[in-house]
Amino acid sequence: MADVQLLFPTPIYHDQLDISDDERSRIQSYVEHLDWITDTDIHDHPNGQYLDVFDVLAHNPLSNLATIIDNHMHAFVHDFLRVSRKLTVKRTNSWANRHYLNDYCHEHHHSNSVFSGVYYLNIPPNSGPGIVFKRMGPTWTSDAWEFNLDELTAQNELVHLKRVNTNMLLLFPSHLTHMVPASETDEPRYSIAFNYFVYGEIGNGTNLVHVSDRR
Repeated sequence: MADVQLLFPTPIYHDQLDISDDERSRIQSYVEHLDWITDTDIHDHPNGQYLDVFDVLAHNPLSNLATIIDNHMHAFVHDFLRVSRKLTVKRTNSWANRHYLNDYCHEHHHSNSVFSGVYYLNIPPNSGPGIVFKRMGPTWTSDAWEFNLDELTAQNELVHLKRVNTNMLLLFPSHLTHMVPASETDEPRYSIAFNYFVYGEIGNGTNLVHVSDRR
């Protein structure tokens, strides 16, 4: 019987975290009182807010959440992707996002990073369908071709909508393009995004490089 083998898939890790409603409320109350910056879209219109901090997960009220995310990232990188445990995977920065009605996050990827992710602190009903991941072109033909398709499937799609909910954690390669559609409610949606880098002696022989996390 004929079969199709999928080569070189893009891994996206997701799990539902066991963070209590009380702890989520404490985290949300804490971040609400930090310094927020108004973001703007390509037309210079106000478009949501983000925190003016370098690493919000390093703040003490978020320490438990930070540890949980660290553990999941290590599981993703070392247990699933099988990256050597001789290498250190360490968070480089993190921030929070707050979106109200019609706010969205533009299409982007995370530069100067290897792995990224987002924790959904509070996703109200009707606050948007989720996060959209996008490829620049199909893996099965040249980017120059756009074939007519009878049906969109996981094997031929270039855009994938990942539905999200409160307490969900997503981890993905930093170079993967993504965006967040507009919120459809006045109630704010909160998320915490973050980046990780890989440190240590990477490669061997003539391609050996030592990446240090000393600052």
